[in-house]
Amino acid sequence: VASSGACAVYYSIEIGVSKLTERSFKRLSESSKLTDDSIDEASEKYTQFAENIFLIKGRSSMLLSEIRTKILNILRQRKTQGKSEDLVLIIDPYQRLGTGNDKLDHNNETGKLNVLLADIKQMAEDLNIHILALSDTTKNHKD
Repeated sequence: VASSGACAVYYSIEIGVSKLTERSFKRLSESSKLTDDSIDEASEKYTQFAENIFLIKGRSSMLLSEIRTKILNILRQRKTQGKSEDLVLIIDPYQRLGTGNDKLDHNNETGKLNVLLADIKQMAEDLNIHILALSDTTKNHKD
């Protein structure tokens, strides 16, 4: 997405930005370990789209309205800079967000997820952006 000129915003609720950057550099360098050479290789590739990618560390129970505010700021900034306003927002994992309703957030997981997904869909429509809401999964060595 970012290399095409569009904006990619990755909100990670669980993993820090440094770990995400490390994983990104490993993918870009096609190396399982980061060395001086692989970092140089990844850095060169990264500079081609770095202005179009935002890695943001969220926090558990943060509200979607906080993400919306950040996205609006990014869209305004890109518009004033004459950059593409096409934007893909990735929220990982969306279940860690809060609805602002304590009873729902702590006692009704299904209701919470339904509200979050409806609000995410509404935000995508309101802001004319694409949203990929990743789900929290449980993995074991067999997966």
